[in-house]
Amino acid sequence: MFNINIIEIREELENLKEIKEVIDNFQKYSELHDKKFLKTVYQQSIPVEITLMNSHLKEKNELNERLRSLFYNLSVLRSSILTKDKEKTLKVINNFLKNDYSGIPAITNELNELKSKIKNLDDHYKLLMDYVPKNLEHKLTTEAKCKEHIDRLHSIHKKQKDIFMDISRWFVKLSRTGLKTIR
Repeated sequence: MFNINIIEIREELENLKEIKEVIDNFQKYSELHDKKFLKTVYQQSIPVEITLMNSHLKEKNELNERLRSLFYNLSVLRSSILTKDKEKTLKVINNFLKNDYSGIPAITNELNELKSKIKNLDDHYKLLMDYVPKNLEHKLTTEAKCKEHIDRLHSIHKKQKDIFMDISRWFVKLSRTGLKTIR
């Protein structure tokens, strides 16, 4: 019925890469972030926008913590159902649905926002590529590094989304069971 069990979700959460680390590493070693290169860019708004977007993306690093909090609530829901604690079960279900930090709607919004920010970053890097002044081979190498970076960000987003979907499926299953049990 489920693609993944609760233990596998916990393992996936533990192995989830940090967005901040991926961005920091790319900025540190990318020629697109070299100060000399950035000064040569005619349209200075592009590097400024990229810096701002990277900063916003680093803030999305907290999404991993939100997923961990949601998973913790899943564990609490499971135990409250096993102990037939009606009050706690209802409280946890409500938390899943309404918590501003780690509720399903809040995390859905964060995931959608992250996807949008990665897309915007990709668009701005493509604009910046027009200013890479070196030979074709250098330009292709730089483009490949940039594409790999964006792909890594998309991969992290996909893993976060998959974990979120798995937790949500378990929440629905456990909620049904819990609501039947506590009637």
